[in-house]
Amino acid sequence: MRLIVINLARAKCRRQRVTEEFRKVGLNAEFHVAVDGKRLSARDYDQVDRSTPRRMGLKSQGDALIGNWLSQRQVMKEVVENGPDIVAIFEDDVELSPELPCLLTALQRDKISFDIVKLARRKTEKTFIPYRKLSSGHVIGRVRYHDSGTEGYVITRDAARRFLTHTPKMTWALDQAINNYWENGLNIYYLEEPVVFHGSSDDSLIEHDRKRQRQLHRKTENQMMILCRRIPWMVRRYLSRRREFLRRVSEDKEGSGTLPPV
Repeated sequence: MRLIVINLARAKCRRQRVTEEFRKVGLNAEFHVAVDGKRLSARDYDQVDRSTPRRMGLKSQGDALIGNWLSQRQVMKEVVENGPDIVAIFEDDVELSPELPCLLTALQRDKISFDIVKLARRKTEKTFIPYRKLSSGHVIGRVRYHDSGTEGYVITRDAARRFLTHTPKMTWALDQAINNYWENGLNIYYLEEPVVFHGSSDDSLIEHDRKRQRQLHRKTENQMMILCRRIPWMVRRYLSRRREFLRRVSEDKEGSGTLPPV
């Protein structure tokens, strides 16, 4: 399987660390030079939808998040144009389990339909509903109602094409846009036991960017107005997400796969 790591050109220490991570598990990854959030152009900003989040009482996207969005889409576009039919995409601050190679082999070899399989889980305490056991012994399934993050995931070429078509502009951060399966139609599974983990280093530009934008949003926006805009959106989002989640779990139970259920 083709493995792609997104890495800023100036983040040389991260590149060295993640290269060592892949070496330890016996895998080779290629690097995609990320769009630098500190060097965005007017054309880059034109690809951001700022009005929709504001109408919903949400904070605007910071530059690091915009850079990540553009970078991941560049990778997806390249995959759509050149293949292969299934790839794994990683951020450059990950830690890898020794079980990653056999899991990737199983996802490529086993006859199971998916758009995305998340290799990491940020909140393992969330309810996991098993779907299928892979030939590697790993179990894939649904997480109620989703889990955030894009530290590492496997995506099909067709799913990348559909995601790009569905999201011509950045409305949400990349991980939110991918996880919104009730809107984008992507069939997303998770692992019961993750094989990719968020690194322990505290140099995440994206996380710092999120905090900064959240603080700025609170200082510059009327809090009552934020609530008036946000609550209706949150209710609609919850109902849509829950309805689609239950539908997919029901389909999983009814479906007949080539691999036995857990």
